[in-house]
Amino acid sequence: MKNKNSIIGLAVIIAALSAFYLSFTIVSGGINSEITAYADHVKADSAATGKYDEDALYKIWKEAKAKKEQSIWYEERYLGYQVKEIKKMQLNLGLDLQGGMHATLIINPGEFFKELSGKFNEPEFIAACDSAEVVAKVNQTPYVETFYDIYDALKKANDPAYKEGAILWEIFQGEDFTVEAGTPDAQVLKQLNIKLDEAIDLVVVKLRSRIDRFGATQPVIIPVKSAGRIEIELPGVDDKARVKKTLNATANLEFLELWEGQELNQFLNKLNNYILKKDAKKEKLAQSSKAEEVEEGTEIEETFEEEVEEAQEDTSEANPFQALADESTEIDTTTNQLDSLAAPQQQIKGLGQYFSTDGRGMAFAVSKDSVIDLFNEEQVKAMMPYDMDILWGKVDVKANGQIEESSANIFYFVKRDDIRGPLLTGSVITNATQDRDPMTGDIVVSMEMDYEGAMEWEKITTRMQGRRIAISLDDIIYSAPNVNTPISGGRSVISGMANLEEAKDLASILSVGKLPVPTKIERMVVVGPSLGAEAVERGLVSLAAGLVLVLLFMIAYYNKGGLVADIALLFNIFFIIGILATPNLNTSLTLPGIAGIVLTIGMSIDANVLIFERIREELAAGKGTKGAIASGYSKALWTIIDSNVTTFLTAAVLFVFGTGLIKGFATTLMIGIACSFFSAVYVSRLFIEWFGGKKDGGISFETSLSKGLFKTNKINFIAGRKKAYMVSGLVIVAGIACIFSGGLNPGVEFIGGRSYVVKFENAVEASNVKSELMSYFGNEGTQVKTFDGDDQVKITTSYLKNSVAEDASAQVEAALVKGLDEKFPDNKYEIRESYEVDATIANDIKWSALESIAIALALIFLYILVRFVKWQFSLGALIALFHDVLVVLSLFAIFNMAGVAFELDEVFIGALLTIVGYSINDTVVVFDRVREFIGNKKGNLADILNNSINSTLSRTLMTSVTTLLVIVVLLIFGGEALRGFSFALLIGVVAGTYSSIFIATPVVLDTSKKSIDADQEKK
Repeated sequence: MKNKNSIIGLAVIIAALSAFYLSFTIVSGGINSEITAYADHVKADSAATGKYDEDALYKIWKEAKAKKEQSIWYEERYLGYQVKEIKKMQLNLGLDLQGGMHATLIINPGEFFKELSGKFNEPEFIAACDSAEVVAKVNQTPYVETFYDIYDALKKANDPAYKEGAILWEIFQGEDFTVEAGTPDAQVLKQLNIKLDEAIDLVVVKLRSRIDRFGATQPVIIPVKSAGRIEIELPGVDDKARVKKTLNATANLEFLELWEGQELNQFLNKLNNYILKKDAKKEKLAQSSKAEEVEEGTEIEETFEEEVEEAQEDTSEANPFQALADESTEIDTTTNQLDSLAAPQQQIKGLGQYFSTDGRGMAFAVSKDSVIDLFNEEQVKAMMPYDMDILWGKVDVKANGQIEESSANIFYFVKRDDIRGPLLTGSVITNATQDRDPMTGDIVVSMEMDYEGAMEWEKITTRMQGRRIAISLDDIIYSAPNVNTPISGGRSVISGMANLEEAKDLASILSVGKLPVPTKIERMVVVGPSLGAEAVERGLVSLAAGLVLVLLFMIAYYNKGGLVADIALLFNIFFIIGILATPNLNTSLTLPGIAGIVLTIGMSIDANVLIFERIREELAAGKGTKGAIASGYSKALWTIIDSNVTTFLTAAVLFVFGTGLIKGFATTLMIGIACSFFSAVYVSRLFIEWFGGKKDGGISFETSLSKGLFKTNKINFIAGRKKAYMVSGLVIVAGIACIFSGGLNPGVEFIGGRSYVVKFENAVEASNVKSELMSYFGNEGTQVKTFDGDDQVKITTSYLKNSVAEDASAQVEAALVKGLDEKFPDNKYEIRESYEVDATIANDIKWSALESIAIALALIFLYILVRFVKWQFSLGALIALFHDVLVVLSLFAIFNMAGVAFELDEVFIGALLTIVGYSINDTVVVFDRVREFIGNKKGNLADILNNSINSTLSRTLMTSVTTLLVIVVLLIFGGEALRGFSFALLIGVVAGTYSSIFIATPVVLDTSKKSIDADQEKK
């Protein structure tokens, strides 16, 4: 074996890295157990007092977990790594296995249209933008058309000169969107639809970038444009506050000038006089009789406007809160001023009741609510300069000078209006990173600007020397540093972050940039896994049991060769999981991912079987063990490469074009293919030679069970191809008939339905609730997930989804109540919420999968065409793939019509993808032998095809048997939650084996121009 030392070195490196990364998962599991044990102890102590109900105890338990985790977050627990780092290094599980967060973002097209129009302020236009969102949601109509209908109606009602048909172009004359004069409204509406779709797509891209930086693995982000929303699933994430901040931020960054010195004091003097006179009137009113109070109260209201005018004229009184820091004093950061601002105020008159100010644009509110109320008074608004605005700060300052993030009682007087605008916006930011100030050690975010922004920033900071510039993000002031010297190079810094995580999130938001369409979070919940812990455990145990059977079978069939294949298989699985645990890959293990592992188990065994069968052929031809091994590996190599490449192409396309669970499946499959190829071709050979492959008789590849099997078989498969076509045709036709008769049972994810949040008195298993309720919902698609705690579930069903009955919703809820009453009589419950749901995430996954498979099939067709030269091989492979998928769907429909219901859900998509991968792998192996025999010119085409099938029959059946062992165990013992998934795989593997023999290969013959001897047909 060439390069033996290099292979050993590479295997050792991969094994060491896999062990290293997997060790973090083991350590993290121990830490999780420690945290959970602490929370359980706190909950038990609280329960013993008898003061708390189950809801309160759950909150206590959850808070205790968070407190314990926070207390050890920075402890070094393993190889110098802190707990927070260990958590990031552990193997991630997908949303279907571990739960996570689900968020629904509502898109605000009205604000987007206002931006496109260049702030067009026509009342009818503003009203149409604002009301169209609500009307479109209620009537389930597209936003653009709804907007136009409302605008048209308002114009007709309010503008006698209005002529419908070509008026919209006048509105959209902004810098970013200019419509040619005279363009008909219908065309403008088409352009608006395109702009809105493009903007939503860009929102998805930017949100994905934010989430990727946030650290969620394999997120699902699905725009539902027709409904004006974006659905987001984040596996393993449960920090609502952080997710809300990351998703909701519009990233509207502005650099603003502050009102400082005398120009600020003039306004504050007027405001102080107004407050003093208003308080005097109130005091006088309080001392009068009740009758006089009413009369004088009216008088006070009538004289408010006069007092405003007096206050504006009277500026003789000095403002008692003019400055706690002199106007000319240079202050480098906002934080340096906070101690003096937070000092207890002695004055109780005038402004002192509301706030104190440093005279340089920053103020400290005694009460945030009272300040908001003050500046909302019409009289105060009338006093304020047209370009003065009030923005609140990021931090809260206590009376003792301590700073903490809270409701923020620091606010700023900024210069901003629609005409003036900010000094500079975030559009110039090219990159942002979290950092620490080298002088103070404070956490900051450093920003870099583009060339034009850097030049403008230098001009601004030159002009603003000695003054302060406030840095605002989404109308929150993070800091307001003093400009000491001009700043060149386009660099600036934001301070005011509470911790490094917040700085990281802020840097991410700024780097990605502003969202083109405003959004708001309508719904955000922590959801549990699709499968309960018990179902996951049963599935994994069943998978392990099936694997053990495969290991034993290989030894029983191939002797020491089988033992080598087992060792290679274990290395393969170890490598796959180890690589999945590598943090830089940002991967997670999902249920479809486990399906990918099942497929790679089959492919790994298949590669070894191909090699061993070749070795057995060489031994039967009289070669010695050493020569047979070398020849067997050599002859099997290209067959293994071809079968792996075709499957890898499918996985690569799914990874590029797929989303969510599909991407997880593709990732696992690609890693599995690479690992199975390396372990089967190289690792197994190392062990074969170590077991004695260099010496004749040192290793055996057969036992009494396998000796003589498949060596003399000469079955004429080609002659029976027409019967096979008929059998397949009958199954598919019957299945299609059943499908059109409602035989398929699509899950609620595909067709929508009704959803209910049910709170139980005691904890329940989601998968158990689903299996118990299915019959009450007519065995229609039903999904159950834990929902903010293991005693609460979200039940979604497509039962009566298409019913037009007025009481359909009542019937569904009645069925739910009946099921809960009869199946959970001892567990009290409460239906807390119910609502209609649309087909969203899985529907997108479905179409994404179909599109991806179509592209993959095209690539497979081209690859087989290149490798096998003839297009007939490519066509045969594709027909076999379509055959297998249709057979699976058909049998599902037939079984459902017969009363054996299997649900088509997201996981079913994973099963279909696995079947496609298995089928193409099986077909290519047969084709490879056909190509070899054609090259040797062994008979006519029919003979060559028959000989090829017979010579690979042992490999075909062995691969099928070993793969089926895993699947059958999973089907029988994996539980109800995995039954449909396992059943689909079972049908698919059988169909894939059948199609490679009776469909793919015969199609090559029937589409070729070679004549077939009539006598050969009769044999």
